[in-house]
Amino acid sequence: MPHKRIFIKVHGSVIGVNFRYYTNKLAKELGIYGYVKNCPDHTVEIQAEGAQHKLQKLLSWANAGPKDGRVDKADHQWQETKNEFDDFNVLY
Repeated sequence: MPHKRIFIKVHGSVIGVNFRYYTNKLAKELGIYGYVKNCPDHTVEIQAEGAQHKLQKLLSWANAGPKDGRVDKADHQWQETKNEFDDFNVLY
């Protein structure tokens, strides 16, 4: 499977609802590398690299979010991999 990189910007009620925790948990289960972080504009940013079909699962999750949150939209952009991550982390 080809490896890709995806940038996801999640809009909605996504801060304070464990969005980063559940994203991190899923990414580690899928074997995806990258990070998730809260942004000053009250969005969540995800950068991830891995097999494209696994990144697609991460994108599907980002479009739904946790049960206590509300995702209005998850903008995303597919990119070429840069191989700069060796784990998936929550950034603060």
